[in-house]
Amino acid sequence: MRRRLPGSALAGAALLLALTQVAVAAPAGADSRDDGDVSGNPLGERLYLVTMSTPGTAGYAGPDSKAQYRTKLLRDQADTLARVGDVEPTYRWTSALSGFAAELDSTQAATVASSPDVELVEAEGTLQLAGSSATSAAPRGGAGAAPRGGSGRGTVIGFVDSGINPDNPVFAATPTLGGASDSFRGTCDRGEDWSGQDCNDKVVGARYFIKGFGADRLGSEARVSPRDDDGHGTQVASIAAGNADVTALADGDSLGDFSGTASDARIAANKACWSAPDPGDD
Repeated sequence: MRRRLPGSALAGAALLLALTQVAVAAPAGADSRDDGDVSGNPLGERLYLVTMSTPGTAGYAGPDSKAQYRTKLLRDQADTLARVGDVEPTYRWTSALSGFAAELDSTQAATVASSPDVELVEAEGTLQLAGSSATSAAPRGGAGAAPRGGSGRGTVIGFVDSGINPDNPVFAATPTLGGASDSFRGTCDRGEDWSGQDCNDKVVGARYFIKGFGADRLGSEARVSPRDDDGHGTQVASIAAGNADVTALADGDSLGDFSGTASDARIAANKACWSAPDPGDD
């Protein structure tokens, strides 16, 4: 059975070129902000990312259960935060790493950094997506043609990007996916123009993270949900894990068949890249 692919999903060499550009991360003016007056904040606070020196639960091999160890990590984080007063963390994490994000002034950040349990303290920076999400497509079979037949089966690929468009046929559930991963523990958030039914056997996880960017900084078209506002996240996910043998369309014209590189992999989309009124602030 053939599924029709809108022209917004790219294919072939153009897609693979864009993929090689995605992981470009150079702060865009982040270091030019004065700690004494950040975005008009009279307290001079900004978001800092704090990495603890102990490993996250994924790297733990001690006698305690993962749940017990996670409780310890959270307690250690709370003890570190207590050194700078009544500060509520914006985010906390315990899996790949142990750490948290919190609004601190420069003095508080220095106090946290001096803690023997802290490995690294980093001020936030504004990064911009690299590559293009412009409408384009190319048929399978040319340079960069994707492999076919069961690649990626049994795996879940996680993306941190601008979200995903679940209506795109490259993300439809198919019988070739095989059994679900026993170890994946993702969730499907709800939000604007996104319900729990937007996840399926292909898109098994979808989350959004807005607290660090700030909901008050969003452009009028941005949706507070995992749904893609930019097209970049949809493009990248389709390159890596889009379904095989989907007809690519641009302006109603067929441009051949599209296949993602690991066409039978499942997808967990994490929306952490947001659109602002000024594109320079995206």
